Amino acid sequence: GRAQSYRPQRIRLADTLSRYFVASLLLLTLVVGVVWYFIAPAEVFRIVLAMLIASCPCAFSLATPAVLTVASHFLSRHGVLLSNADACETLLSVDHWCFDKTGTLSTAELVVQQVDTLAALSEQECLEIIGSIEQHSDHVLASAFPQSTYEVAEVEVAHGSGVSACLNNECYFVGRPDWVAQQCDITQPPTLQQEHSVVALGKSGMLLAVIYLSDRVRADSATTLESLRNQGRTLSLLSGDRSVVAARFTENLSIDHCLGDLLPQAKMQYISRLQAQGECVGMVGDGVNDAPVLGQADVSIAMASGSQLSQSHADIILLGGRLQGLMTALQVSARAQQIIRQNLGWAMAYNVIVLPLAAFGFLEPWMAAIGMSLSSLLVVLNARRLNYLKLRSDA
Repeated sequence: GRAQSYRPQRIRLADTLSRYFVASLLLLTLVVGVVWYFIAPAEVFRIVLAMLIASCPCAFSLATPAVLTVASHFLSRHGVLLSNADACETLLSVDHWCFDKTGTLSTAELVVQQVDTLAALSEQECLEIIGSIEQHSDHVLASAFPQSTYEVAEVEVAHGSGVSACLNNECYFVGRPDWVAQQCDITQPPTLQQEHSVVALGKSGMLLAVIYLSDRVRADSATTLESLRNQGRTLSLLSGDRSVVAARFTENLSIDHCLGDLLPQAKMQYISRLQAQGECVGMVGDGVNDAPVLGQADVSIAMASGSQLSQSHADIILLGGRLQGLMTALQVSARAQQIIRQNLGWAMAYNVIVLPLAAFGFLEPWMAAIGMSLSSLLVVLNARRLNYLKLRSDA
């Protein structure tokens, strides 16, 4: 889709260089032809034809897209979907990585640990009401609640805060306790436990229940973060969970900065401040709340288990729930940029060597044709070397 239709910056630059190269070649050929006209008129056609055939602007044009095409297919075979080919270059410039927590560093499988009912409803009724409302949301916590037969209407999603809906002519609110308290005009929210993520259920003037959820750290989160730290990257956790929950979650992870209680707008402002300080920022997220933040980052990565909206804003999508796909993408990108430089260097060297030979009459047109074909073939074969890349164990 996007990776095939979007033209990366390097390809656009190569196309521009090719146009200048062709214009310069035609001018040079004209000059050489005029000179040979006065020296040996009979040789003009042979020499001009050899120069035009020997030159190889296609080697310049193929140098980058051939490599990016091979890189895209290689990554897809290893669980990484490249939707913006420019990301191959930008990835290597990122010096500050920002991560969402739920569904990104943690698994997307939230579990209800405790339900504190504060009204006449039972635990099951509260969970089913929340389930009926949350099934209209793309947020990962929807999977923690049972499917319900309750029919709700007028569903409204407040990104980063919660969801509201009407059930039996009453308006219910599900989400962050402070947001629910505000929407329900509750002045005395209950004291909350510190170690779990919290979801509140309320309606006008009444808090109905507080639900405590827990999630687990992804199996490869620690190794991925440690690998990034070893490469000199700075790491930040940007979470909508309470600060104390986010801090507890990162106790055994290599995180430099841990920020909680963040709405999507606050996450965007944090990334904007980093960019204003001259840092190149990468963002890895999961849920629908991360879509604006992914759009703000210099390079964005979404988990395939997340919402379609977040994936549509992402440059790279990690398939199969493997966060280590990020390390695979970094390793493949580094190798791809190395091969692109080799291809461009070869294309330049070939033309610098062959054009003078043709201009001085040392190349026959048939020899020039073979040289031009071999030049393009070498660029393509060099790009295919990426298929034999041996991924390191930390990728």
